[in-house]
Amino acid sequence: MFDVPVVIIIFNRPSFVQKMYEILQRIEPLDLFIISDAARENVHGEIEKVSACRRILEHPSWKCNVHSQYADANMGCDVRIKSGLDWVFSEVVF
Repeated sequence: MFDVPVVIIIFNRPSFVQKMYEILQRIEPLDLFIISDAARENVHGEIEKVSACRRILEHPSWKCNVHSQYADANMGCDVRIKSGLDWVFSEVVF
């Protein structure tokens, strides 16, 4: 078990998220924080890709506390990453 919290920022690339998941299985972090922006309304098929990315990480095969913060509307990269990391650092005490 890896006792340092791991933060994953995901969006719309399920194949990359699947590869990250396979690596995470090897280290089995105790705490996994998932930050995800919402799909852009004007991009065809993106809702399905974002949903697929989220599903990959929601139920790990090891004992893990999954903390997720999913945007309801697309915030854009700059805002979503900053707000997500602010959330993580408000949850994790060093």
